[in-house]
Amino acid sequence: MKRVSGRFGWLVFAATYVAAAALYVASAARAPGSGDWGDFVAAASVLGIAHPTGYAVYLQILALPLLILPAAWAAAAADVTNALVVALAPALLALWAYRLARGDGRDDVAVAVFAVAAGVFFAGAASVWLEATSVEVYGAALALLLGALLLLEPARRGGDGRPFVAAALVGGLAAGVHLTAFAYVFVLLVVWGAARRPPLRIVCLAAGAWALGLSAALFLPLRAVAAPPLTWTWTGISDLRTFVVHATGRQFSYNFRVPTEMLAALRLRELFAAVWRSGGPFVFLAPLGLWLLWRRSRAAAAAVVAVLALNAAFLLFYDIPDLARYQLPFVAFVFACAAAAAVALFGAAGPKLRAVVGVVAAAAVALSLVGEWPRQRRDPEFLSYYGRQIVLPVGYRAVYISGTTTSNFLYWFRQYTLGQRPDVELYNINDDRFDIDKLAALAWREAGARRVFADYFFVYQTHQRRTFCRRGRPAGFVLEVTDRDVAAGDARPLDAEVLARARELLRARRDEPGRPTDGLALALSVWEYRAFYYEYRDEPARAKYYFVRAAELAPGTAMPQINLARCYIDEGEYEKARRAARAAIVAADGGHMKYMAYAYLAMAAQAEGDLDAALKHARVAVALKPHDGKTHRLAAGIYLERGDRENAKRELEKTLDRGYNDPDAVMMLAKIYRAEGRGDEAFALLAENVHQYNDVRLMNAYALALIARGRYVEAKAELARAARIAPYSTEIRANLARLEAMGW
Repeated sequence: MKRVSGRFGWLVFAATYVAAAALYVASAARAPGSGDWGDFVAAASVLGIAHPTGYAVYLQILALPLLILPAAWAAAAADVTNALVVALAPALLALWAYRLARGDGRDDVAVAVFAVAAGVFFAGAASVWLEATSVEVYGAALALLLGALLLLEPARRGGDGRPFVAAALVGGLAAGVHLTAFAYVFVLLVVWGAARRPPLRIVCLAAGAWALGLSAALFLPLRAVAAPPLTWTWTGISDLRTFVVHATGRQFSYNFRVPTEMLAALRLRELFAAVWRSGGPFVFLAPLGLWLLWRRSRAAAAAVVAVLALNAAFLLFYDIPDLARYQLPFVAFVFACAAAAAVALFGAAGPKLRAVVGVVAAAAVALSLVGEWPRQRRDPEFLSYYGRQIVLPVGYRAVYISGTTTSNFLYWFRQYTLGQRPDVELYNINDDRFDIDKLAALAWREAGARRVFADYFFVYQTHQRRTFCRRGRPAGFVLEVTDRDVAAGDARPLDAEVLARARELLRARRDEPGRPTDGLALALSVWEYRAFYYEYRDEPARAKYYFVRAAELAPGTAMPQINLARCYIDEGEYEKARRAARAAIVAADGGHMKYMAYAYLAMAAQAEGDLDAALKHARVAVALKPHDGKTHRLAAGIYLERGDRENAKRELEKTLDRGYNDPDAVMMLAKIYRAEGRGDEAFALLAENVHQYNDVRLMNAYALALIARGRYVEAKAELARAARIAPYSTEIRANLARLEAMGW
């Protein structure tokens, strides 16, 4: 067999990259998207600051074309740029597998072509393809991780330490893309370095390269000082403490928890299902590829195993709704090992067997791409159409209040089409200067004078504050999500047109309900958000109508069924609530959905007096979401109803120990302490938590406890604070009148 000194390696990389990039660019929307898309594009287009951790390197990559091209092209530029970056991942994987499997005598054209086929097959995996057509950081993070793996690949010989230094630079840059990639590259470097023990000079150079890569994060405080138009916190992150909190994503630390046995089993099943979806039976070759890697370099094999173990542990201990995207490193490394084994076996085969295997491989790749194309191709016309429906009505002075994951609307209002509109004021619930209650008061105050737009996440935070609902309803509050609905006065609903377009797409692609932009998600949002709106306005009959329509539209989707179950519980229709919750359990593809469904099963059983069944379902919900205080509070309420105060207290104390000090849990636990004669502990609990929330009930309870201790001045101050938030609360007014009658 002819040896060509690695020349074909770069051809493998180039051919795989071109194929993946063409696939991704062709299937990308080149038009506005949803989720964090707008946050990244808006921040990059003005060199602003995205949500924590800031993603400094990723923003600067996006900014390169956005700062040159006209604003109207920003959407297409961002989508194409992301696609070109993510295309590096399958190209790097193919090159790594080829170099590992090539050995000393398999550097021929046929083996190189087979390695390209393996890389293209990986490019067509659903999880990777999705990241290539979404302006998100996970695909870019995977590319950096695979780049570091390639630099440390075992084929290199001699004392050249430059690859190790380059891998350290990649590791530092990874911190500006995603912290998980930063951690995985760090593990690669530490394990590989501990095994190979490079000279001190190389270690020092690597440390310098690491620091140089990390210095990209200075983009965040430097831009904060410059006060760009768009930053996540609006007040900037120019001081050291705020920068550290933002850049390390400390806001997300609450999502870490110790998994229960049930949750661990569920997470592992989800992980192995993701691996299977990426390659099917092909992944069974991964152990052989790992053994091949071990033979070539024990250091590299140990580093790969360490990353796999760290990623699996992270998936067990971290809980976030889009956890599937964090499985990419595990999926990619398993696939890489399988690809290396496949390439090695192909290189060792005879000419006839190669021909057969090559034909089968080509057919498998083609069938995979053809089968996945309808599910992954974005619809640019539809997204552009949807975007126009969002921006067209804003032709007047308006106030917009945005929630956590809908920061993309900031991009629409300030950048795309409208430009810098001084008459459109923007506020975000993450703004340090504006908490939920201040923004709610602003909405109610301004709604009578001009249009006030708010999204679902803001409404969700305030809909339980009935005082706000009563104040907002007569003022003509405007809800803006995907539809337009005006509580009073002039109404210009556009959702009918949007929904009609969504339904057209559904009919056209009835066999592909899971496509990212097939209209299903939009149609659901139109109906569900309208239901939330009417629920917010205390019109339950109209709310239920839209919840039912949403569930009918997508009977195999979990979230509509979960919302419908909650709606039925509020209406007292417990059997229907159970049916909806069970349908959600069947449809749910992860623990986040399942735990909510089990919680509603427990609530329905509790409402009907079946406390044994309620407790059984509540325990499942706790096992699926052990760090969430709501599940423990639910179980505690059932225990209390059974007369089991000790277990109820244990559940509530678990809630507080895990940092989920929600007002309901605090008040329930304080009540138990008082029932046990531990009044001082109950008072201390209220005092510790009352200023962490703007919860009127907690303020009122603390004020009553102060009155009972004769501390009238402090009690009046607490009640006055509560009255500013809920000026129409009869209970607060009555307690203030009581103090005034006492001479205070």
